[in-house]
Amino acid sequence: MIGSGTSFPQRGLRRAHRVLCRTLPNHRGINYLLALPQFWHGNKRLPRRDNDPSASLNDFIFRRMIQDDWSPLQRACVDKEHVKEIVLQKVPQVKVARTVAVLPLAATTTAQDVMAFLTPFLGQRLVVKPTHSCGVILYLDRPLAEQNLGAFVQFSKRNFFHAARETQYDGLEKKLIVEENIAPASGLNDYKFTCANGHILHGRMDVGRFTARHQRALFTVPAFDIIPVRYGGLEIPAAIEKPPHFAEMVEIAEALSRGFDFVRVDLYDTPDGVYFGELTFTPCAGSTSYSDERLPIDLARRLRAIAATAPVVPANQPG
Repeated sequence: MIGSGTSFPQRGLRRAHRVLCRTLPNHRGINYLLALPQFWHGNKRLPRRDNDPSASLNDFIFRRMIQDDWSPLQRACVDKEHVKEIVLQKVPQVKVARTVAVLPLAATTTAQDVMAFLTPFLGQRLVVKPTHSCGVILYLDRPLAEQNLGAFVQFSKRNFFHAARETQYDGLEKKLIVEENIAPASGLNDYKFTCANGHILHGRMDVGRFTARHQRALFTVPAFDIIPVRYGGLEIPAAIEKPPHFAEMVEIAEALSRGFDFVRVDLYDTPDGVYFGELTFTPCAGSTSYSDERLPIDLARRLRAIAATAPVVPANQPG
């Protein structure tokens, strides 16, 4: 992604960038150049080296996403079908959305093929989403025509690696997963915990998501105090309410992050308990801005300190 302008030169640059992302191979130097425009757009600077005292968490994320040195376990955790089994082996008490069906996607899969696959599930409180990417979801208790099934299928057939050169997505099997909709009628509260090998660096809570009044708060753990730094340009709410299952979420996030040098653990607090969302190894491709860069610089420092005192044991198996 190159900027957000709409002038002819900018549109041409964005189209050329998309073509290059789809055609050039997965190589560290190429990944650096193709991921650089998005990093620059979010951070307004070039990436810094790891040994730079002013290197931030976004620099760490950028470096690791272009290197393509993921373990088999990390790659398996990116797959939204397989990660459920891994999570339940690690933390049996966490809830996961029940998988109903899975459809492998091929280059020749059409919207009609997907409609035929989904027909038995229409009208039920289920959702369908790709297992190998993020950002799109269909609700099967709503009319599919209104949700644009064709665009959904087209998006789902893409190699998500091409979007921002996040190398853990390259080569993932493309599938659609149908699973239960865990959201209550009152809405779903999701919490994201930025972690390093069993240590939580901070949490994140979104208020009014998918509305014009969307606000976001970063908070400390375990105190649950708002960190006065905007993330992604969103305003900070005046106050946030500690979720009912907060202590349990902290324990789950700590447990799920052990063995990983860095991971964001996404959880949902529901009336039925804590549900697992996903594990994210390169949040926002390191391109989401902080209103005060002293925070991500401090997070990178803490990350290095944790790695020095508690080295991560390489994980060579997917489960």
